[in-house]
Amino acid sequence: MSGWSSGIRRRRRFNKERFFYEKSIYLSNGLGLVESLSLSQDETEMRLARQLQGGASLTDSFEGCGAFTRREVSIIRLSEETGTIGAAFRGLYEDLKEERELSGKIRTVLIYPGILISATIIFLFCAAYYLVPPIHDMISGISGRNTVLETVMAFTSVVPARVSGALCLLVMAVAFRYLMDREKMFAIVLGRKKAQYDEMMFIKEFNKLISGGMDVLKAAELLDDGVFRGQGLMERLISGEGLEAAFREEGFSGLLLSYIHMAEQTGDLPAALGSYVANRRSWFEDYLKRKTALVEPLAVIIMGLAVFASASVILLPMLDAYEAL
Repeated sequence: MSGWSSGIRRRRRFNKERFFYEKSIYLSNGLGLVESLSLSQDETEMRLARQLQGGASLTDSFEGCGAFTRREVSIIRLSEETGTIGAAFRGLYEDLKEERELSGKIRTVLIYPGILISATIIFLFCAAYYLVPPIHDMISGISGRNTVLETVMAFTSVVPARVSGALCLLVMAVAFRYLMDREKMFAIVLGRKKAQYDEMMFIKEFNKLISGGMDVLKAAELLDDGVFRGQGLMERLISGEGLEAAFREEGFSGLLLSYIHMAEQTGDLPAALGSYVANRRSWFEDYLKRKTALVEPLAVIIMGLAVFASASVILLPMLDAYEAL
């Protein structure tokens, strides 16, 4: 049993949020990182401990582990140089927690309509295969053929229930898996606002790096993510363009440019970018609340229309048969 349990533990997904939180607590209470890593049975943490005990630097250990992003490794490198490892771990934990909570809010927007739409699909399947056939037989004996019922019966005779049921389950499984993809889920819920969200996340990470002491050029180069070209931003700054002009040419929003203009006037770029991120975060929280208030009634309407269509298929032929008597 113990061997089976340890096997399950080794295959468990590495939880970075919990890792950074626990290690920040240990470090703030005076426990060394190597010692705190040795207390864990997680494979990733044990590998980190072995690398540190073997003489590797903190940055090299985290980079070679393969479980951490370039930005996280860069922040760890800065903390290693400045001696603020505990604070860096705490900040990374707070970033991951905030990202998880926002993902949860976005996923919540989709849960309720997803349940209603799934229930609608199941209802339509049951109506087509288990309600329509006996009603069709009854109506046929009273008033003859009915076009709507004949169409449904023709479909069910061509497509067996097991095939149709399997297709319904497959569609729901694919939709569920699609929505579990964070980027696709964000794109569905945020729509055209997704670009603004990507910009906010870029600036949040950019500000995190420069606030920790990293050079603006290096931070821009590090954050080249394919959506916002950090490399292009760095090249413009090297060529002598001003900060506001460089951000404008790389396609950033007017709102961000106004905060960067303020930073050029005050000389405090981290404070200006922090204000921008706080502004955008508050806006997105309100946007998700409005989206939730709108999506739920729409889902109810869709289910209501499906139920109405099914009821019409069943009840209208029965009324016609009653009038024919």
